[in-house]
Amino acid sequence: MNEQNIPIDINIGRLLEWLISRRHCKKDWYSKVVIIREKITDAIKDMPVRDDVARLLSTIDINYFDCRKLVEILKETEANTKNMFGRYGSQRMKDWQEIMSLYERDNVYLAEAAQMLMKIVKYDIPSLKKQIQKLQQMQNDLEKEIEKHKKSERTAKAEFDALCKQLDISGKNIRVELAETARTELPKICTKIAEKTKSLSDIVNFYEEYIQFTNGKEINADSMKCLKYVIAKGNTTATEFLQKDSSQLTSDSNFNITVVEDSNEKQTEDTYDIRIESNDSYTDNITCESSDVELIRLQDELTVDFHSPTILEHQTMIDFMNDLLELEAFLKMRLYEFQQESKENLITFSHMQEASEIVQLSNLQSVQSMLDRMQNIISDMSDSKYEHLYSIRNLPSYADTLTLSLQRKLAMVERMLKYQDTCLQKRKEAEERIINLQPLLNHASQRMKELQTEIEQDISKKYQNRTVHIRGGSVL
Repeated sequence: MNEQNIPIDINIGRLLEWLISRRHCKKDWYSKVVIIREKITDAIKDMPVRDDVARLLSTIDINYFDCRKLVEILKETEANTKNMFGRYGSQRMKDWQEIMSLYERDNVYLAEAAQMLMKIVKYDIPSLKKQIQKLQQMQNDLEKEIEKHKKSERTAKAEFDALCKQLDISGKNIRVELAETARTELPKICTKIAEKTKSLSDIVNFYEEYIQFTNGKEINADSMKCLKYVIAKGNTTATEFLQKDSSQLTSDSNFNITVVEDSNEKQTEDTYDIRIESNDSYTDNITCESSDVELIRLQDELTVDFHSPTILEHQTMIDFMNDLLELEAFLKMRLYEFQQESKENLITFSHMQEASEIVQLSNLQSVQSMLDRMQNIISDMSDSKYEHLYSIRNLPSYADTLTLSLQRKLAMVERMLKYQDTCLQKRKEAEERIINLQPLLNHASQRMKELQTEIEQDISKKYQNRTVHIRGGSVL
């Protein structure tokens, strides 16, 4: 094979070493470059004002090939200084011709260009790419953070709205709205439950007849006392129900909620702090934990009085609920017995023929109907709105606890919005930095290609125009 057709492949990492080993350049090339650099610094101070000149001089590291282009421009601008012998009288031209001469001596320009190419390939371009990739990753992470904060914001807002809807409050003046809702809505709920309770008279009768028949003696007069009272007389005041032991109601007669106006509230509407005052000994496992929500300083106390508590607003509600649960357990057991078809149960049913008519006529369907009615009322009593309003009515600290819970959710919403703004700002800054770095990367890539081409062509001339390939760099 003709040697002329064999390409010359040079690894980018060994390019400078290759040039020195082939004696194209000397080892002391850098000391000469320092001198040339000083002359270039002086020469660029006196240059004609032209766009192409300014573009070349804007290059950070001016090399031999840039100087050659500058000389070509000066041949046009300094043409009038050329004498009959072809020499230029312009000092500008003389300075740059001297620089070119120093570059070409011992191929110093080739060593410098090789070193520049290696630096761009090994350091400049990878560094810029790494910075851009890091910023892009930061953008992706910030996008995930934004979505995470949005989700937390939506969750907190949904929980706040759901609880406000459940309590029938707008959420603007939480404390005073809770007091007003407990004062107006709790009696309505209790009245509704009491009306439903009137339909349970047949169930109570069935229960007492059954217990009396199975025990063979009169049922205790105190059995289902509270439930039977509500069925007969409705949801009267607890005082009427417990008139035989009125000492139990002493604390409730003075029950009130203190609503304190918040003078520091930024909103235009009036806001209040609720303090529930009661000497009631009733307690519950409800605590008021510390919160990151600032407690409002209070002034101008107002007082919202409750009416005398009814049975379902007072501790007597517990007796009422116990009666319901006892009946529910009884009906479930009877339902279970009806569902069994064993021989023992048939004997039991035969024995029931001696019982009263209401017991004899009971069957699977009638007991199921009774149980459904009973569980409907129990469900109303277990409703979270009723429980909240009952606790506000009876527990001194519950209104504050509930208010703080709602304030925490609002604080969470505000905090998540601030986090989103911070992440959006950081993402914008990262995007701006990418925009600023991209031109630098493009310029470095263009500079690399130009140097690669110039060096390959220059080496090719030294080897009778053989094809030269500089390889090995990932960006080449």
